[in-house]
Amino acid sequence: MTVATVRRHQVLQYLGELEQNIAENDEAIAHLLHNGRPRRQRRRYWIRPWITRRTQYGYFDRLMKELETEDVFKKLAITLRYLATGESYTSLMYGFRVPHNTISLLIREVCESIIAEYANEVIACPTTTDEWQQIAEQFKNRWNLDHVIGALDGKHIAIKCPRNGGSLYNYKGFHSLIFMGLVDADYKFIWVDVGANGSASDATVFNNSELKDVTKNQNIGFPEADPLPNDNRNIPYFIVGDDAFPLRTWLMKPFARRTLTNEERIFNY
Repeated sequence: MTVATVRRHQVLQYLGELEQNIAENDEAIAHLLHNGRPRRQRRRYWIRPWITRRTQYGYFDRLMKELETEDVFKKLAITLRYLATGESYTSLMYGFRVPHNTISLLIREVCESIIAEYANEVIACPTTTDEWQQIAEQFKNRWNLDHVIGALDGKHIAIKCPRNGGSLYNYKGFHSLIFMGLVDADYKFIWVDVGANGSASDATVFNNSELKDVTKNQNIGFPEADPLPNDNRNIPYFIVGDDAFPLRTWLMKPFARRTLTNEERIFNY
């Protein structure tokens, strides 16, 4: 049965009820004129039948919820496809039959919703000494490296050059944003920083980050310095990074690759 047929049936039913009510009112008026007082009518319906079908045919309860559900699933499907494959908006437009300018807006909207809902659950930076100590134990058991509380590095994500971006986002022949992350021994992110321009170095991004500030000020709950195995000197716990980062008591990096001694090669390994 089509929507038009249903609507026609509802209108006819409503007109029939209206005609019956008019007839009943005419009868009541005639009785009033004859007897001098109105006859009390017995109520036929507490709720008219066509109103009770609101959840079945009503715009809000049926059409609006249907559109909302389909719209959400379509947005999520397009975003997941984009994130998984890196397809262009034009390609997605023909695949999902959604205009590319709409896709450019909805992908950002869905990503922001995912971040708002799951960021604190998926990426939880430790804040207590016990939590950092657990990460250090993971590095010790898996990688045979003591006192490590995280591995730090940056990754360039290719983008189209923003309008009037100039060389600000240029990196080795392409434009990019920098994703910097701190991971535990199982490669799980425990802190991220996203959005620095591609021309910046990893050291610059880290020096401008909140992680650097709280690490330098020692107010993030790192364990107290204690000896390494088979030693009696206290060594602080530290983050490890590549040669692009500065050397600090809380940030360890390898020796430069030029003119290494055997001991330095062993240390880097």
